[in-house]
Amino acid sequence: NNNNVKDICFADFKTSKFINFNNNKLKAFENLRCLNFWFLEPFFFIKYFYLSNNSLSEIKVNDFSKFIYLIELDLSINNLSKIDSNAFNDLKSLKYLNLSFNKLRFLEKNLTKPLIDLITFDLSHNRIKYLEDESFSTLSYLFSLYLNNNIFNQINNITFAGLRSIKDITISKEIFLSLTEESIYNLKNSLKSKLSRSVLEYVFFESLLPKTSVRLNS
Repeated sequence: NNNNVKDICFADFKTSKFINFNNNKLKAFENLRCLNFWFLEPFFFIKYFYLSNNSLSEIKVNDFSKFIYLIELDLSINNLSKIDSNAFNDLKSLKYLNLSFNKLRFLEKNLTKPLIDLITFDLSHNRIKYLEDESFSTLSYLFSLYLNNNIFNQINNITFAGLRSIKDITISKEIFLSLTEESIYNLKNSLKSKLSRSVLEYVFFESLLPKTSVRLNS
């Protein structure tokens, strides 16, 4: 990390468990992989892959193919504006995904379907305007979800359906105020949902969320 790497042969790292390419100048995955090698075998050993603070603008369908044991993926602080809906199909072991500080405007509904073991998902500091119904329906083990600092118009009634393990959701006060009673009720298993940019400390919605507190951070 902390170099000016623009191009590298990924074949040299096929037995690595931890790869840190943070703070470089990678613009596309074509700069990372040797195409003659890429499809020969799964990347059995790579479990932690860090690509923060590069210049990636798009994730294509095969960019993460065969990373079958990847546990953590950090793509924060890039220029991502598009992620193919099937880009994460092989990442069934992934537990931590960071897409914060990018330029995403929407989230493909099918994008998260393979991520059945995901625990933490950070989508904060993007340009997302809307989330489809049941956007996170397969993420039954998700514990933390960060949606703050986006430009949502509204979050629909069943956006959060399926989040049976959620304990920590961070969104802006403005978005929380647009939630309907039904969409709040779908967070009934959340012990603490944190909302940023508010002067309030705690608000209790006992009729909607029994034994659940919602923190409004200043």
